[in-house]
Amino acid sequence: MKNYYLENADNFGWGTQHQTASYKINELLPFVTGNKILDVGCGPGSFVDVLASRGFDATGIDITPKFVSFARKNYQGQFIVGDANKLPFDSNSFDTVFIRSVLEHVDNDQKVLRESLRVGKKVVIIVPQLTPLSLQKRGLIFSHYQDQSHLRYYTVKSIEELADSCKATLIDVQYTEPLPNKSIFYELLHGFSLFKRIAIKIIFTFFKPQKYYLEIIAIIKP
Repeated sequence: MKNYYLENADNFGWGTQHQTASYKINELLPFVTGNKILDVGCGPGSFVDVLASRGFDATGIDITPKFVSFARKNYQGQFIVGDANKLPFDSNSFDTVFIRSVLEHVDNDQKVLRESLRVGKKVVIIVPQLTPLSLQKRGLIFSHYQDQSHLRYYTVKSIEELADSCKATLIDVQYTEPLPNKSIFYELLHGFSLFKRIAIKIIFTFFKPQKYYLEIIAIIKP
């Protein structure tokens, strides 16, 4: 299979040009428990840098030497080249382990999750959500389907099954990256912008849009 991982890194927002957005940092920080934090598949390391700058003992691990080398030169924190399938850490070494946008890329997501559960007291995963059937029937898919390095997509049920297969407990599930329904609807209308803004205000006053989210955040404990 063609290696889309590095080829698409910058195109899809996880290459060396990528910085963790401030809204994403604010969203993730409440999930941090304890002081020792591990970011599995840390990429170029910007999230580890944020954690380290806030006083956490933060470590990032990635299988790509290019990313780790970049992180060591540019960011705070500890960075290690390593495989998520076999983490070079003792059991219960970390208070919180993040696996952000990684499980969809690996051959065996169960093995990777199990390893993170071994070294961490709590694991936070972020995965791309499977496009709801109501959209698929209309020929619509979420934008992350364009990333050909993705091997799978998730639902709450599939995450529950994944946690069960690792003999772990799914503590909480939240949704993130909402689809901008109003903006999309605006682009579908024809006419002057003032007319479109008024039409959208009227329509969405009487009809509440269905909320769709691109990603799922799940908290899993051993």
